[in-house]
Amino acid sequence: MVRFRGPAMRLSINQAGVTNTPHVEDLCANDNAKFQEEFAELPKLLHDLATSDADLPWNRSKNRFTNIKPYNNNRVKLLSEPGVPGSDYINASFVSGYLCPNEFIATQGPLPGTVADFWRMIWETRSRTIAMLTQCFEKGRIRCHQYWPEDNKPVTVFGDIVITKLTEDVFPDWTVRVLKVERHGDYMVVKHFNYTSWPEHGVPESSTTLIQFVKSIRATRGHDNTTIVVHCSAGVGRTGVFIALDHLVQHVSDHDFVDIYGLVAELRSERMCMVQNLAQYMFLHQSTMDLLSSKGNSQSVWFVNYSALEKMDSLDAME
Repeated sequence: MVRFRGPAMRLSINQAGVTNTPHVEDLCANDNAKFQEEFAELPKLLHDLATSDADLPWNRSKNRFTNIKPYNNNRVKLLSEPGVPGSDYINASFVSGYLCPNEFIATQGPLPGTVADFWRMIWETRSRTIAMLTQCFEKGRIRCHQYWPEDNKPVTVFGDIVITKLTEDVFPDWTVRVLKVERHGDYMVVKHFNYTSWPEHGVPESSTTLIQFVKSIRATRGHDNTTIVVHCSAGVGRTGVFIALDHLVQHVSDHDFVDIYGLVAELRSERMCMVQNLAQYMFLHQSTMDLLSSKGNSQSVWFVNYSALEKMDSLDAME
């Protein structure tokens, strides 16, 4: 089970170089009291959306955590194998991008028994980009089963899919691998971006490298409009932050407002518990201000929470 907790540290927001942040200033007051209140108001999941497919007897062992399940309505469905119950199931959800519906697949880190299913999903959706936000081992625990070839073994077989590592480039905060995926005499090439400087349940020390990571993936895709597969360990915390940040990088370039509360609520309507804890929620605000600060003071963007404003309007109307 995923435990919803934040890192033991004092959280703060640096607003230097950014104007029009009264909402953020209010959230930060009294040791982030309203930040905590606002985050606590976010529903972890939508109770009217069923997750029963994940609880079927033949699917339970495929879930890394018992309390993180895809909604039935937007789960990724694999092609069924005749006579194999649950062969269409993987703990993965389609998630909308900034402009495109189903631009992302948010999923858990593969288990030993689901690696072949993971590669089936890549193959069947023709996804050519994977963003991995965890390391296979963290704090002495396995967070994700390695699903690409070991350094001393350039080719690995998972089910009927053959994976060959063509290249690997290691940078200070992430690694980029180019993988050849072969099946039934056909093949495709997949780029694997592995961010390695992100502690589980926490946030990177600086937003700068993660923003660069998000932008580099977006830039290398060019005109590729296939689905981007994103995962950490559970597929909700770091995964949610990555997808939200990709939204925000694009949003602030052509809007004069940003509603991070509304964005996270929208993501959680597609996969439960996205952006898992307060530290990650505050990190999105800090990242957005860092984005704006890097553009200079020529751009003025208002931070708002439209959901809270609507509640206030409703109360005013009742008086």
